Amino acid sequence: MLSALDETLMHQAPLTFDEAATSDHRFFDRMVVGTHAPDGTKVIMGLAAYKNMNVFEGFACVQRGDRQYNLRRSRVLRPKLASELALAPIRVDVVEPLRALRLSLEPGDAWPMSFELDWRGNFPVHLEKPHFGRSAGRVFQDYLRFDQLGVVDGWLRVAGERLEAESWFGWRDHSWGVRPGVGNYEPDNGAGPVGALSVPGADGSLLVMLWFWAEGIGGNFHVVEDGHGNQFGLDGDIKFPEEIGRDPVAVTRIEHDIHFIPGTRVYDRAELQVTTADGGTYDIKAEAAGRAWVYKGTGYSEGYDDERGLGVYRGDELIETDTYDVSQPGEVVLPDGRRIAPVHREQPVNLTVNGRPGYGHMPLINWGRIRRYGLGE
Repeated sequence: MLSALDETLMHQAPLTFDEAATSDHRFFDRMVVGTHAPDGTKVIMGLAAYKNMNVFEGFACVQRGDRQYNLRRSRVLRPKLASELALAPIRVDVVEPLRALRLSLEPGDAWPMSFELDWRGNFPVHLEKPHFGRSAGRVFQDYLRFDQLGVVDGWLRVAGERLEAESWFGWRDHSWGVRPGVGNYEPDNGAGPVGALSVPGADGSLLVMLWFWAEGIGGNFHVVEDGHGNQFGLDGDIKFPEEIGRDPVAVTRIEHDIHFIPGTRVYDRAELQVTTADGGTYDIKAEAAGRAWVYKGTGYSEGYDDERGLGVYRGDELIETDTYDVSQPGEVVLPDGRRIAPVHREQPVNLTVNGRPGYGHMPLINWGRIRRYGLGE
């Protein structure tokens, strides 16, 4: 099917832009944008197209105090494609490509939050190394992602209270390709379950990831470890404001000391020692700002009311709203009273980098046995 995008000279395959160059049902194109205030009040939103599932999805969530307010949205993708980044009441306007966005959530009777936020990149975009994995002959992931740090201004209304966002910490990523966890099923080839955080030869996995900025310095990086502490998948850099003319420097080593809240898999403080290719060292001390995000509320991690997760065809139009109780650090109370301890939680932080104060978004996603920290023993 032809669309306005086919008027460009950007084709990469003998296909129209509404088609993917693979038949894999898990093909996705997704953007996620987040921000948080120093007191832990936070906003996260995103949009995603799943061309081979014929689905266009979006979400907007606000966390304040001990409540997380969620809105999930889904519609059939065709014939109206996702060339416009809007899925009412959610909207993203690209004010300047790779520089500035405007994020909007319209008010509604069924959800207690709305916002209009101007997101402005304050450091260059980072394009990660390709994410590729194969298990027993089958490619289980093959995708690309870029990340960016930003500053956010505007307003947020939640549960009848209006808040002004003034230079809040902002982050975003945009990824596309093939990734596990789309469309509610993974093909079984006898190799056992695989995922985006799968690790070779281990019975556990720990992802340490950080986006941050602090007084003239910024960075985004990650490393994956198996349950024995063997590291792989290291990527990222330390970056500097463009006006000073200094190129980003690649991260070559990440060491960590994490304090997990007893009886949980979430943390309240962490220290990282980061080494870069030029011999630089960065001592990072982070403390949790509010509760960790519960990504189930966005549709990830068996999200939506049917608990079938991302990229599932749910008819022509769907909107869902709910509220989670996040008063306890390691446990989430769902609207039906169930208490869960979800794996996919991402923690905003307040931090210092070599003594410079700043802010960050620091997921520490883990499963299985992590021997160093006694998790899963």
